Amino acid sequence: MPKLLTEQEADALYQTAEKLESDGDYGCHVLAFKASEPEVASQPSWMCDEHFNALWEQFSPEEDIGTIVIDGDLVLSHEASISDRLMSLVVTGDLRATQLHIFETEVTVYGDLHVDVLTDHDDLVKVHGRSTIAKKAPDED
Repeated sequence: MPKLLTEQEADALYQTAEKLESDGDYGCHVLAFKASEPEVASQPSWMCDEHFNALWEQFSPEEDIGTIVIDGDLVLSHEASISDRLMSLVVTGDLRATQLHIFETEVTVYGDLHVDVLTDHDDLVKVHGRSTIAKKAPDED
C-alpha cells in the first residue's frame, strides 16, 4: 500500500531535498510506492493525466500531491507520458522504459536510466547513475 507523506517525511526517507533540483519544496504531499506494488507499472498509460488523477483520487483526495516516489527499480514495457500535473517523480533505483515522454515534470533517477526513446524538451531529467538513451526525440519548437 502506498504511503502519503509530507515533503519533510519524504526527505527523511528518500533524501529528496538533496537529490531534486527543486529541493522537493512544493507545499504538497508525496505519494510513495514500493516498485513492486500493482499500481506502479501495471497501467498501460502509466502516469499520464488520467492515471495520476486516479491515484490522487484513490489515495489523497483531500491533499495535493506534488511528488511521487517509486522506491526501487521502475520497469515500463510500454510508452509512458508523465503528467505535467505532477511536479516531480523520484525513482530510487533504475528506470527502464521503451518510450518516456516528460513535459514540465522534474524526474530524478537515483540509479541508471535506460530508455529507447526519450522526449524531454525542458531537460528536467536528472540521473545520478548512468544514462543510456537510444534516441532523444527532437524538439518540436
